[in-house]
Amino acid sequence: MPGRNKKIKKPRSYWIQIAFVVAMAAILLLVIFFTFQKTPDSVPDTQPGVETKNNAPAENNQPTMEIAKVKYVIDGDTIELENGEKVRYIGIDAPETVDPKKPIQCFGPQASAADKKLVEGQTVRLLKDVSEKDMYGRLLRYAWVGNIFVNDYLVREGYARLDTFPPDTKYAAQFKADETEAKNNGRGLWGACR
Repeated sequence: MPGRNKKIKKPRSYWIQIAFVVAMAAILLLVIFFTFQKTPDSVPDTQPGVETKNNAPAENNQPTMEIAKVKYVIDGDTIELENGEKVRYIGIDAPETVDPKKPIQCFGPQASAADKKLVEGQTVRLLKDVSEKDMYGRLLRYAWVGNIFVNDYLVREGYARLDTFPPDTKYAAQFKADETEAKNNGRGLWGACR
């Protein structure tokens, strides 16, 4: 049986076709990867079953959001980031739990616990309104974790009150409507603190 041990040499066009198929598969994988990759401006559902009002700014007509990881929650309206910066949520005021000049206020521990459950150890998206910092040197920001607009959630669930200081009023009307709804339903501090 002559010729059985002879290797069949593939033509050059065969290897070009194989290289083309491999390159196309790699391109397809890259397209799929970047299409389904969660970017900081995407809004993943991190807490199923929690109704939220997103209102995250559209990326084409709004300033870029800052991305940061929360080191820990100071209280119901203030957090510390991993970089050491403190952030005060714009437009809201949660009952005090850490102010040395004030006693712990009604529903303060619950507000702090809710904020902690929501954002501690999480990556958040932060948006500046007009002012950069408050008089205590804390960054003033709106915050989102997943699809939850944190400032709004805390007001809507009765963990915080509306507390607006111009010029930082971008979401004041929304917070006012949510506060009214929380009051009317006795939610959170509105039912516990009379």
